[in-house]
Parts: sequence; C-alpha cells; structure tokens
Amino acid sequence: GGKAAGEPVGQEVGSAHEEEHGDVVHFASLQSPQIKPSRDPFVLSQLSPKGGKGSPGNAGGVRRSNSVADMKGLTLEEEDETSSQSSAEDPPPLTPGKIYVLEHTTGTVKEDGGAHVGGSHDKHTQAMRRSHSTLDVRVITDSEMEEEEDTPQKPPGKPAEHLLVVLDMDHTMVGNLVALSDRDNVESNIDWDWWPEGQQKGLSVEQIVPYLQRGMLRPGLIAALTTMRDIGATVIVYTHSEYRWAVKVCEAMEQVVGFKFVFKLFSRHDCKDGHPEFLAKKSLEYVVNRLKEDDGLHWASVDTAIMFDDDKKALFPGEIGRLVVVPSYDYWEPCQWDEVITEDVLSRNSEDVVDLVRRTVVEWGVAKPSYGKAEEELTEHDRETDEKWQVQKEKKRGVLTSYNKLCKLDRLWANIKSALTQVAYFDEAHMEAFPDKVRKAIGGGGAKGRGGLF
Repeated sequence: GGKAAGEPVGQEVGSAHEEEHGDVVHFASLQSPQIKPSRDPFVLSQLSPKGGKGSPGNAGGVRRSNSVADMKGLTLEEEDETSSQSSAEDPPPLTPGKIYVLEHTTGTVKEDGGAHVGGSHDKHTQAMRRSHSTLDVRVITDSEMEEEEDTPQKPPGKPAEHLLVVLDMDHTMVGNLVALSDRDNVESNIDWDWWPEGQQKGLSVEQIVPYLQRGMLRPGLIAALTTMRDIGATVIVYTHSEYRWAVKVCEAMEQVVGFKFVFKLFSRHDCKDGHPEFLAKKSLEYVVNRLKEDDGLHWASVDTAIMFDDDKKALFPGEIGRLVVVPSYDYWEPCQWDEVITEDVLSRNSEDVVDLVRRTVVEWGVAKPSYGKAEEELTEHDRETDEKWQVQKEKKRGVLTSYNKLCKLDRLWANIKSALTQVAYFDEAHMEAFPDKVRKAIGGGGAKGRGGLF
C-alpha cells in the first residue's frame, strides 16, 4: 500500500517536521515521476525488440500497461507525451507553502520496510515482531491432492492456453525491494542541477540481477514460470509499484529466469491510485478489458483468471474467488542510497535540490535525523537522536536479515507448480475449481485463507 510513488507529500508549514529542520527555501517544482520525469531521458537497456506477443495496438502509442517486449527505447518524454491516454487523472498542482518529499516507488512499504528508521517510521517499531510462521514451507504429496477427475477430451493446443495467471510482484514473486527502489527513486526522480558525467541515474537492470540471484527472487518461481510457459498460460504482472521501477524489476527477473514471461505489465496507475472508482486496490475486470481491447485476447475473462497476491484485500468481494492469498516473502538486503549522491554532488546543486534530498532521506529513515547539518551545528539533542536512530537501525537490520535464513525453505511456488501439473486440461470446470485446488496445495483454507503455514 502507500501513496503514489515519486509524488511529493505535503506537510503543512509549522509542523513538527519543519520545526526540526528550521527555515528552508521550499522546493515546490517536483511533480510525480509518472507525469513529469527527470530531465534526462530514461532509456531501458537491453530490452527486447518492439512488436510480437503483447504488442500494444497502435505503433505510435505508449501505454502505462505494456508487455515487457514493447518497452525497448521508451523514454520518459514519450510516456509524458502519451499521458493523456492513461486512465489516471493528472495529479493536483503543487501547493505553495508546503514542504515536499519523494514517496516510495515500490508497491508495498511495510512498517519495517527496508530497515527504515526514524522519521514517521518510529511509531511502527513494535511491528518488527513479525511472524515467521507465514512462510510457506509445506511440502505436498500426491496423496494430499484431490483425486484427478476423469480426463476430459483434450482439444488441440496447449492445456492452459486460455488460463490467465495474474501475479503480484512485491512479496509474491520477489522479496523486500524498498532499499533498492529508494536509491533508484532519489537518483532518478529529482531534477538535479548537476550530475556526474557518465554516471547513470538510478539502478540498472544489471545492478538488480545479483540481488535476485542471491535470494530476492522467491525460490521455485523459475520452475513454476517454466511450467506456465509449457502449458500455454498467459502471465500478467499486476503490481502496485510505480511503472518505470516495475519495468526494471521485470526485466531483471526475465534475465534470471532465462526467458521472457511477462505478457503485459500493469502498475500503480492501473490500481485504485489511478482509478478511484475501483472497489479495491486492484481489479481483474479492468485487466481483462484491457487485454481484450489492447491485445486482442477475446477469450480472457475474470472466470479464466487466477491471481496470486500477498494482500488479502487486493480484490473486491465479487472477484475474491479468483484470488489466492500467498504468504508474504520478505527477503531483504541493504542498498546504499548515497553511493553516488556524495557531499561533492550535493555541493554542486542548488539549495532547493539539496533540501529536497535531505528531507526525503530523513523522512524515509535511511539517513540520520541530523543529516545535512554541519558537525559544529549539532546540538546535544541532535547527537542523542542520531544515537537512538543508529541503535534502532541495527536492530531492524538484524531482524530482517535473520528472516533471510528461512527464505531458502519457502515452498510456495513449488507447490503451485505441482497444482498446475495436476490438471490435464483447463476446461471450464477446471478453471472454476482451480483457485480452490491451489489453496489446498499451499495449505490455504478457502477463498479467503492465507495458506502456507508451518
């Protein structure tokens, strides 16, 4: 959950946050990265050629929901030019006299996300007592599966060619990416006056890949995606992450998996953020309609879809029968946000830019509360606050990294793969029953069951 990524969050002048940092020149020119990008074009590297499966209709148009295969050569300017085609409303203009910071671009920022400490995260310290019992480590056997029905007459083609698999990204396919997305966000979505020559802004796909290989990619996902490909299922990624960040993560996943699997990508502006009329955060009906209109998948329907998401409230009650709620996968690694944004870089930028950076990283809790103050300006209170921040930071990191040891035991996608291979052909009856079959395979108790307990 959370607010729109990259959109500035206003705080009234005179708030406690402002009082802590004194009088500053308010920086009020930053707009949402989905609407007004950074000045440098964002060019996706090493993406597949245009056209092909999932190609979005008109060659000249760029939609916010695109197959990954159509993303090569997109620039932020192109997306900006076609923003009128998006169903999302333009954000309201910035209000003079308010203080702004960047917001997270990843889809789910939990109370302890990214080991953020300080700022607005202090009040959530108790939330660090996470329950590891939600990790899916259950191993199923054939005897636990329902006895297979009589094999129906199999039409020509692949057995699941009319099965629509809709996958959430954060905490479902991958772990806790907040630390990575925060670095990417602060580098990419600030309008820098000066930036080191030859230094890219934001993380590249190649920089994300090693994190996935070390454990950020959920165990068993590669084998499950391979099975989906082999049986002919259409795979959709539907994430609450901001679009350009989701593109990078999907491309990195495809590099690790070894083949292209994302038919189409739906992101934050395809959620309730961009469609206030939605009855829940996401909508399968919306996805189906887009696939029919944009990609010619006339067979697609809510009844032929199955959605995997760690958020039990992702869909409204009328669609909840197609949702399989999965245990949250919370593998985490740190990512240094200021590796490029050094004191030298800040010294070459305007006070407005520096103030936006300082306020943002302090608000996120990734920098100490006194960040940006000269050593001789620090008060005794500043030093005490910084010391508490450091202790809290190490404590949260310890909790997050200790969870990583359990991640290798996760069996979610292995059990989903088993459920997929148990169905000889996905006819209408099997489509209707499949979500319940998967819930049983992963240990869930029903349409609203979480599943995957120890």
